[in-house]
Amino acid sequence: MIHDKYIYFLFGVALLAVWVTLWMVRPDMRQKLWRTSAAGIFAGPLAEYWYLRDYWRPPMFLEIGPVTLDDCLVGFCITGIAATIYDVVFRVRLDSGAPRYKMTFLLFFLVGLIVLTIFSRLLDFNSMLISSVGFLVFAAIMISKRPDLLAVSVWSGVLCLAVVLPIYIVLFDVVAPHYWPTYNQLTGTMVDVKLPGSSIPLLEATWYFSWGLLAGIGYEFAGGRRKVPLQPSEMEAVA
Repeated sequence: MIHDKYIYFLFGVALLAVWVTLWMVRPDMRQKLWRTSAAGIFAGPLAEYWYLRDYWRPPMFLEIGPVTLDDCLVGFCITGIAATIYDVVFRVRLDSGAPRYKMTFLLFFLVGLIVLTIFSRLLDFNSMLISSVGFLVFAAIMISKRPDLLAVSVWSGVLCLAVVLPIYIVLFDVVAPHYWPTYNQLTGTMVDVKLPGSSIPLLEATWYFSWGLLAGIGYEFAGGRRKVPLQPSEMEAVA
C-alpha cells in the first residue's frame, strides 16, 4: 500500500511524463513550454496559501518549511501542459500580428489575488470555487478582446481535464480511494459533490477545466501571438 504522503507527488510525476512528451513531440514549442511552466512553479505554492486553509490539507512528500516541492512540480507541469497541449493536438504554431495585452494580463493576476483574498478571507467563500470563477471571468474578458481565441480556450480546458482525470481516477479511485474523503475539508458540506461513481470532488474537475480555459490562451493574449496551422513542410521539421 502506498503511503498517503506520496500520492500527490505521484500525481506530479505523472504530469511530468505528459510534460516531457510535449517537450519531445514539439521542439519548436519548447520556449513557450518553459516560460509558462516557470510561472507555474510559483503559482502552485502561492495558491496553496488559500487552498490549504479552506479546501484540503493533504500530507506532502517534499515539504520544506511553508513550501512543498510537490506543489512546485504540479504547478510547473500543469501550467505548461494547459498552455501547450492545444498546439500539439491540433498541430498549430505561433505567429505574430495580434494585439498584445501584457499589462492587462498582469493586472488580471493582481486583481485575482485581491479578489481571492477578499472573498476567501473576509467573506468566507471557498477559495477553490472563487478561483475557478475568476479563471472563467478572466478567460471571458480575454476572449472578448481576442475572439479568435475562443475555440483555443475551450479546447484547452477540455484537453487539460482529459489529461488530469485518468491520472486522478487511478490515484484516487484505485490506489487511494480514501484520500479525498480524508483530506478534503469540504467533506460532508453542501458543496461536497463528487464525480459520478467516484470519490473525486466535482470542484477539482471544475478547477482544472477553468484553469485550462485561462492558461490555454494566456501566452498568446499577453504576447500578441496567434495560432496558424502547421504546413506539411513544417510538420516534417518539428517531427
